[in-house]
Amino acid sequence: VLFRSGSKTDKEIDENNSLTVLFLFPYHYGSTFIARFYIDGGFEGVNEVLTAPPTTTEQIIHVEKYLSSELFRDFESFESFDKPNPNWRIVKDTRMGEYFLYIFLATHVFDSAAYNAASGWDGDRLTIYRSGDGFKWRWKIGFDTVNDANEFYIAMALMLNKLGTKTSESSWEIGEPYVRQKIKVEIDGDVITLYGESI
Repeated sequence: VLFRSGSKTDKEIDENNSLTVLFLFPYHYGSTFIARFYIDGGFEGVNEVLTAPPTTTEQIIHVEKYLSSELFRDFESFESFDKPNPNWRIVKDTRMGEYFLYIFLATHVFDSAAYNAASGWDGDRLTIYRSGDGFKWRWKIGFDTVNDANEFYIAMALMLNKLGTKTSESSWEIGEPYVRQKIKVEIDGDVITLYGESI
């Protein structure tokens, strides 16, 4: 909802190619991941990976986290809003992962800053609601450390400052040519929660 076409930047990832880069993940990172095990153990090494494949994009990007079987926090979905309304329905409720987080940021900030900000990922849950033409979404993201959460918050704030207008210490309004919406960012230790709502 924060992508548009027709913009040009000097960054490797931008609004014109971010979706393509997102879909190329298996070919870019996946092939590099498998090559590591083929070099070390040939097809036998590859077969061992296939019997216990990685469970997150984080494990594919950071092979050491696969080797150490690093897990992630599995956040629950947002069942309702402060004032539940039966007209709102859930249209998406899922984990997005570290790679999506990276592309999400890199579309609008420097790729290196986005990569560093996303690399502290430790689980997330995105829930999107619709009612007629309106939408609301909540995205809770956990990080390995408080410093990692702060680094993501800084990158996120830079992105939102670029895309819209800051209305309070932690809130922004996004207008055209993007999807018009209000976004609030809350930080609580090593967890950041984003709230979005159509306007």
